[in-house]
Formats: sequence, structure tokens, C-alpha cells
Amino acid sequence: MRLPHQFYKAKLTTLEQMISNLLVKIADHNDKLIARDQEAEMNDDVVTTLPVDKPIITRFHSKQPPAISIPAYFKRIVQYSSLEKAVLLIILVYIDRVSQYHPTFHINSLTVHRFLIAAVVVISKLVSDSYCTNSHYAKVGGVSVQELNVLELEFLFLLKWDLYVASPQVDKYYSHLAQCSGSSISSIVDEGSVDIVPSGSENSLDNQEEEELDENWKDYIVN
Repeated sequence: MRLPHQFYKAKLTTLEQMISNLLVKIADHNDKLIARDQEAEMNDDVVTTLPVDKPIITRFHSKQPPAISIPAYFKRIVQYSSLEKAVLLIILVYIDRVSQYHPTFHINSLTVHRFLIAAVVVISKLVSDSYCTNSHYAKVGGVSVQELNVLELEFLFLLKWDLYVASPQVDKYYSHLAQCSGSSISSIVDEGSVDIVPSGSENSLDNQEEEELDENWKDYIVN
């Protein structure tokens, strides 16, 4: 697949699919690492005095992997949240940033859903001229408004309030995402626009989608 030189020229659905596939790989990889470490700990008869960093349990952890898959959940968020394209890429920036600040926190099948909806709330408020209410995001994410409010604050603490992302960094993650997806980026630069976050969104909700969200949100509750 050949992608436009600028990320904001790429199709929203294309970015969604590429990021979704990457999230699945990250979650699967970390699930296997955690399972391996747990198995090794159970089978280890040797007492060691060396400190071991164990995964921390946070508000982002579900009791069990939610029934809705990562691709379906992420697609739902993109469909119903009127997201700018920059928001999707900054999610990846924040995943790396949180991992640097908290090496024992992992994006896996138990944490990825709540992490995503919290990230979308924080990033949308940071970079978008207009964004949805927390009650709307809560319906999209399958959590209560009260829980989402807590997740939003917890997300900010995870990031140590380090929210700023420069435009070149977003471009860098776009390039890395293309490489991970086996895609190439056109070398032709379209000089028509240089805004990191163009005004408006190609993903605004119409009345029918709003009604669908009101009717089906309980089917997507993340426990």
C-alpha cells in the first residue's frame, strides 16, 4: 500500500486499520511475555534475592479480556467519536511515553480497551477544536461516566502530565506505522496544507449514528 506523504491526507479508515493491527500485535506480544513470566515464576524452585519488577494493577485493568475484540473496539471509537487523524497517531506516542515512565505497565488484552478510550478523551481535548462530552465517550467506550472521569485523570498521571507532542514527532510515528504495516509513503509533498489538525472532521456523526449509539452502547460494556 502506498500512503500520502502527509498523514492528514491519509484515509481515516486506513489509519484506523493500521493502528488497530499494531495494537493487536502489541497486546498479543505482552500477553505472551506476562504468561511466560508467570509460568517461570511458578516453576522456579530457586530462591533469588534479586528484585523483580512485577506488572502493576491499575484502573485500566479489566477482570478478564473484554468480549469485544481490539479491532472492533477501536473501530467503534473511531466511528462514534469524530476523531481527527492526529489523535490516532498520538495514541501511539502516548503508549511509548507511558511505557518509558512506567516499565511495569503493559498494553495487553486486559488494559488496552480502557487505555484507548481514556487516551482518546485526553488527546481530543488537547488537539481538537471541538470534541465530544465525557458522557458521549463513556457510551462509546462501554464504561460509566464516573469511571471514565477517573480513567481520564489516571491517564494524565500515568503520563506525568507530559502531553505535548510536536508535529515532527507525529510525522515520525506516521512513518514508523507505515513501516510496521508494510506500506510505503509517497515522496511527493502536497503543499496545499500544513496543519497538523485540520479544522472539521471527515468522521462527524449524523443523527442516525447518534441514535444507534444511544440504543446499542450497553452491548459494549467493558467489565
